[in-house]
Amino acid sequence: VIVQLGLEKCANSVVGTEFKRGISGGERKRTNIGMELVLSPNVLFLDEPTT
Repeated sequence: VIVQLGLEKCANSVVGTEFKRGISGGERKRTNIGMELVLSPNVLFLDEPTT
């Protein structure tokens, strides 16, 4: 999933908090998509998944 979503660069990075930057906004969005894919949902609704 990490390779498919292009997250190799940040694979061992802290996502971040409101006080610490962490990964970029795009990486954060792809991480959220990856977390949902790992759970193998029956249906996955995505709003603009490629932007």
